[in-house]
Amino acid sequence: MPDRYTGRHVRRARHGAWLRKKRSLIAARQQQLLPAAAALTVAGLLIGGAGTAIRLASPSGTDDLASPYDPADYLPPDRDAAVDRGSRNDARSTDAPPPTTATKPPTKTPAKTQIVTTGSCRASYYDGRQRTASGEALDGDALTAAHRSLPFDSRVRVTNTATGESVIVRINDRGPYVSGRCLNLTRAAFDAIGDMDAGVLSVRFEVLAEDAT
Repeated sequence: MPDRYTGRHVRRARHGAWLRKKRSLIAARQQQLLPAAAALTVAGLLIGGAGTAIRLASPSGTDDLASPYDPADYLPPDRDAAVDRGSRNDARSTDAPPPTTATKPPTKTPAKTQIVTTGSCRASYYDGRQRTASGEALDGDALTAAHRSLPFDSRVRVTNTATGESVIVRINDRGPYVSGRCLNLTRAAFDAIGDMDAGVLSVRFEVLAEDAT
């Protein structure tokens, strides 16, 4: 019959050998994990140092992108200011520029006419292709007339005393040389104040001059 003490001793010895073997395996595994843990530690130190360098080199002085976001660090938008700014922008966009009023050129004040001399006589008309005493060609459609002594380019208002119709003519010829007549009108000037069939009209004439003032 085997000795109980001897059996226990054997079991203890076997158990001790198993424990030693297990411990040696654990030690071997730890030796394998130590280099990896050391490498991870070095890598962490390098990453942390790089992040610190980035923060220190930031030109704006703000934290890097890895910094945690805290809503308390940012002010909420000012709703009143946003509304006021929008209203100001709307006011600017809706306000149309004032219409530009085109300045009209100053109207020329008509020169005042003065009556130099007046008179009454009979006026006739003439027509043809001759040249006038001033050198101009006679134009029956122009409002011109002949007078014995008035300067050329004088302006004369001729009024039909029977009807009150009048016309202003420019002197550019000499004549008429018939007793009782002082003006010889062109066909157009005579037709403006009387009947062509009459041939002669009783008229009142006024020599006009423009006032220089």
